[in-house]
Amino acid sequence: MDSHFDVAIVGTTLAHAVAAAALAKAGLRVVHVDKNAYYGAHDASLAADELGADIPHPRRYNIGLAPGLVPAQGPLIDALVASGVARYLDFRLIDRIALADQDAIHPVPTDKAAIFAADIPLLHKRRLMSFLRQQAEASDVPSGTLHTALNAAKLPSDLVNAVAYALAFATRADDPAASSLARLRTHLRSAGRYGPSPFLLPHYGGPGELAQAFCRAAAVGGAVYILGRDFQIESTADKHTLTIDEVPDVLTADLLIHHVEDPSLIPIARAIAIIARPISFANDPEEATVVVFPPSDGGFAVTGLITGSSSMSCPEGSYIVYLSTPLPNVESTSSPAERAESVLRPYLDRLLAAAGPDPPAELHTETVAMPADADQPADAIAVAGASAQSPNTSSSEEHRRVAPDIPTPPATRPPIHPLFTHFYVQHTPASETLCSGTSTMIPAPGAYDVPEDLTSESSAPSGTAADLGNRSSRLPPPLPSGPDAAATTGARIFWAAIRALRQKDGGATPTDEAPLNTSPELEQAAASDASTATSASPSAATMPESSGTDRVAKRRAALATTTLWPPLVVRDADDEGGW
Repeated sequence: MDSHFDVAIVGTTLAHAVAAAALAKAGLRVVHVDKNAYYGAHDASLAADELGADIPHPRRYNIGLAPGLVPAQGPLIDALVASGVARYLDFRLIDRIALADQDAIHPVPTDKAAIFAADIPLLHKRRLMSFLRQQAEASDVPSGTLHTALNAAKLPSDLVNAVAYALAFATRADDPAASSLARLRTHLRSAGRYGPSPFLLPHYGGPGELAQAFCRAAAVGGAVYILGRDFQIESTADKHTLTIDEVPDVLTADLLIHHVEDPSLIPIARAIAIIARPISFANDPEEATVVVFPPSDGGFAVTGLITGSSSMSCPEGSYIVYLSTPLPNVESTSSPAERAESVLRPYLDRLLAAAGPDPPAELHTETVAMPADADQPADAIAVAGASAQSPNTSSSEEHRRVAPDIPTPPATRPPIHPLFTHFYVQHTPASETLCSGTSTMIPAPGAYDVPEDLTSESSAPSGTAADLGNRSSRLPPPLPSGPDAAATTGARIFWAAIRALRQKDGGATPTDEAPLNTSPELEQAAASDASTATSASPSAATMPESSGTDRVAKRRAALATTTLWPPLVVRDADDEGGW
């Protein structure tokens, strides 16, 4: 049995899952390990009892630790569709985007028909439509701040806020125009692709399900998966050795990919609440709604996501509310969970004030705090008329901020009491590749990064540990950009791995005329075992035996012919095996 791999990947985050699938598609031998018994790591979707919730039917909940939306145009959806991974997934459209002000929460019109139906003066409608049409067709990289650009369009202040925070998802008033308008353009170009909404909400909790789908694709491509096992890694200049509990064979790899702390990226305060009554601020119950609270007093915008049973994330009649905002690192005697709650509790109360009355049955309220040193719990697409190529979809000092005014709801609609709340702080890691004693750091994208072309090797950025430590503080991507940012990180990891292995092999260079190496022998050998790529110990079937000479020859061939980003290499029409 051959227990040597080209690449070993630690952690099944969405970014690492994308990289694993691409590396396997390119013909490299990949082993992917995670000490957790579930996919996704800090992107995972967990059942309610895995978060400590004592509520009825806890296993029927799929709660995302890092919820995100998928724009209908962008690097992730392109990879999902072109690679065929979309067929493993289901999505629903986001119904509504809303903006909170001091008095109420208002739905924001996001398309032409809704804009002209909205109660907006005609002159302002024309100015808004002119600005949006211009941005939908623009390709420049503007300078200055977003608010400067919006004020130049002579929009009134209420429309400036709506465009800035509900359409461009800016984090604060002085956000750069380049990154904010890039998100606005993505928003505008995404609307209409799979339906009126520009955003898709993955079923079963979000990014964790996406990570699992890419891992499945990697398994079909020949990757070996070992979950729920403790392991130790010893690294030398020549190789990396993995000793895994209950696995008799010692595994080795030429290149190691794992997470490292990224001190430049500001962490995210998050809140999760489970409720048993719908939230409603536009007559209809909110089933898949994004709510944005603009920043106040030098703080950051707070983004909320409300999901119901139609996203397959909770039982009928239950709803999950997510809140998130950047949380700067400051000296504090409070635990991370306490800091998160102090920032987000007023916004949660504001949202719940829009919910209906409590149910008659006696249901208790519970708050569970994340341990101070943890970022995640321990152990713990189909629209009518969508094309066959489409994914499956269905219809300060302590972080200064003035708490929002909470209007007194009518006597017939008291604020709802959540069945369960959970506050925590999450750190988005960078990734590191280690090969032949050389380390390369791949930072995660930030909120102010602009879209980049990662389809070819020349455009893939990377750096060293010193580079990472010297970067100024960066804001994490906003809610609609998280999955796309993960796909971008996955592409960066892929190209860093390809460069490192080429250098190790003496400079195997790509041939522009050569097609992408799909390693048919590996794919054929792995196809029958893909369904068993779980936490079970690897066997001879999942790790086909080959000589060292054959292995090196195959890898050199794969590296020499890899000229494109594999997830964008469209499957053959008669290829029923996906990747």
